Amino acid sequence: MIGALGRARVAAIALAALLPLRAAGAQDTTLPATVPAARPALDGARLSPERRVYQLTVLRGGLPTTVGERTVTVRDASHGGLPAWSIVELRRVAAATSVDSAIVARGDLAPLHWEGTVAGARLVAGVSRDTLYGVVASPAARRSIAAGGVGGAVLNAAMLEVMLPLMPLQVGWSAPLALVVVDAAGARVVPAQLVVEREESVQVPAGRFDCWVVTLRVMRATRTLWVSRDGRGVVRSEERMPDIDGAVLEQALVATGRP
Repeated sequence: MIGALGRARVAAIALAALLPLRAAGAQDTTLPATVPAARPALDGARLSPERRVYQLTVLRGGLPTTVGERTVTVRDASHGGLPAWSIVELRRVAAATSVDSAIVARGDLAPLHWEGTVAGARLVAGVSRDTLYGVVASPAARRSIAAGGVGGAVLNAAMLEVMLPLMPLQVGWSAPLALVVVDAAGARVVPAQLVVEREESVQVPAGRFDCWVVTLRVMRATRTLWVSRDGRGVVRSEERMPDIDGAVLEQALVATGRP
């Protein structure tokens, strides 16, 4: 068992690790420093309103500790009078709750609007002519952010997970991706790479699924996602957390349904 301090530490790290879009340092040379080519074309008409619930577990020293729950909801929406999708990610870890919401274009899932709250801080941003403009505010400070080249970029983990089943996944397939990072340095777009490593059958609380195993590589970070081959989306993911002795944060699908 872990004490109160340990639970708080796990909560904070788990919240951060859920986002594969975080910065991992400026000295990495695994990927080029330029923004990659446009991501694969997507058909947003294939989406439908859905709610997916995941269990969050930290694996440390071979021992699992359940730390919370994550819900991803896709709903019909509108933006500027045009049809859109709302992708909302709600995370409950220990005593902490955070919300990360993206509005994307109905057809190609291009980012339009982004809001998030975590640990007393709030992000609000919009996209205009391929540029993101926004504000990050906390009880102690408020600052403006801006980043160019975000027209085809991914805003958050839930947006990526909604996109993956729409891609032409097969073993050996790979594609570049652009990810938006917001941190102490401001906002910017960084390059990443998706690679389908293999096929694998995986058991999660929601059942057994035949999956594509997809690796997301961004700077020095790597996240592995198990994407159901029948189009039912991401059923499991893992990400190593070096901040707590190399522990692994796992999310596993518990249930799906209508929002």
